[in-house]
Amino acid sequence: MTARAFKLNDIPDLSGKVAIVTGASSGIGLETAYLLARRNCTVYIAARNPEKADRAIADIQRRLFPATQGVGEIIYHHLDLLDLKGVYESAHRFLRDHDRLDILVANAGTAFESIDQLSVDGYDRSFATNHLGHFAFITTLLPLLERTSGINGGDVRVVVTSSMAYQFAGNNGIDFDSIRVKSEGKSILDMKAAGRRYGRSKMANILFTQELSKRLEARGISGIRVNTCHPGSVGDTGLGANDALGIPQWFNGMVHKAVGTVSFTPLEGAMTQIYLSTSKTVVEKDIRGKFYVPVMTWSMRYHYSTEYDISRALKRGDHEKLWNYSETALREALQR
Repeated sequence: MTARAFKLNDIPDLSGKVAIVTGASSGIGLETAYLLARRNCTVYIAARNPEKADRAIADIQRRLFPATQGVGEIIYHHLDLLDLKGVYESAHRFLRDHDRLDILVANAGTAFESIDQLSVDGYDRSFATNHLGHFAFITTLLPLLERTSGINGGDVRVVVTSSMAYQFAGNNGIDFDSIRVKSEGKSILDMKAAGRRYGRSKMANILFTQELSKRLEARGISGIRVNTCHPGSVGDTGLGANDALGIPQWFNGMVHKAVGTVSFTPLEGAMTQIYLSTSKTVVEKDIRGKFYVPVMTWSMRYHYSTEYDISRALKRGDHEKLWNYSETALREALQR
């Protein structure tokens, strides 16, 4: 398949637009926030740790300096995806204080979390962070996204960062019965099970994106385009950089350095979600409910992104089942 390259200079002017990027205090999310601010967008870094977010904001501002005109403001917004009630309240704070939201990039993610530790609400931490938290955040912000689509010419984007690792979940779809199961102990031998849990959360990202897109279309809301993407194999992101499986930090660091020599940089990894967030082609071709991947070339590794067909990999019926499961999880959390 041939396609024209989407390069940094192809990112359109985003003056007047407002974006939220979750998990933007490091890695791909930080680069996404930088690229949006570089094109005049007001960007909210939604993250749990204010100190890390402040360092990220300082880093972006340093890279944008000495330009004082034509760059967007970068602001911290507190968001802890492991606490569904807190996520709901975080979204409502944004709803209360803002009159528009043009771009929402659900980028935050975690992998290889311990099986002996669950989220605040009692769910597998990978599933809670990667899917449930984002489900609560995005669906709560939908009224603002809908209002914005009515004032900006019907061009609102929601991009959910998934992964080709969705395949780790296996061919039988999501095992809903094990999402709240807690097991004792941790061992490097649990890596395969941890991979399945991560893959389950990444499959959930895809299913949620497709279901949300379908529900918006059924309601006649055409101005919000929801898509998901695999950023590519990216080094130096911090993903999975914990000792949850008994893997020492020094070994994790060595692995990330090794991967970084043959993988995309975080900036390159951000390009597919930047394409889906900003490219005029998304509107021209009416791209919605799709899963996009970066295509590597010898001349420039992030030359272009293309749709990837995952229809045969997704179990029939899981879309609505996942939506209902997620709604129930949020409802129960709000009753705490």
